Amino acid sequence: MGAALPAVAGVEHEIEQILLNLVLNALEATEEAAGTRLEVGAIAMDGDVRVSLTDNGPGIPPDRRPRLFEPLPTVRGGRLRGLGLAVSRALARRFGGDLVLSAEAGPGTRFELLLPAWRRG
Repeated sequence: MGAALPAVAGVEHEIEQILLNLVLNALEATEEAAGTRLEVGAIAMDGDVRVSLTDNGPGIPPDRRPRLFEPLPTVRGGRLRGLGLAVSRALARRFGGDLVLSAEAGPGTRFELLLPAWRRG
């Protein structure tokens, strides 16, 4: 069994919202993949926590990466889309964290949610 992760700063339901957005995006991206796979992991780094979510979808084209976290509202299937990553990053940054896309190219996508450890003070 691994070491316990430190408590993190933030609002529980906002962290849940970020993770839910990432999972829903991954499921949508892997709809056509044979054998959808989503890997979730968390490690402590320098006292903070890094949560990673990796899917086996087609990946994000390089030309879309620079604007990935900009709100680009679209309606697809009767539902408003394109705001999840922008909202998720804003929530993470509000409590001193961040949401980043892994620089790795190729199939699959990996996001990392950086969460600051809760510090008494």
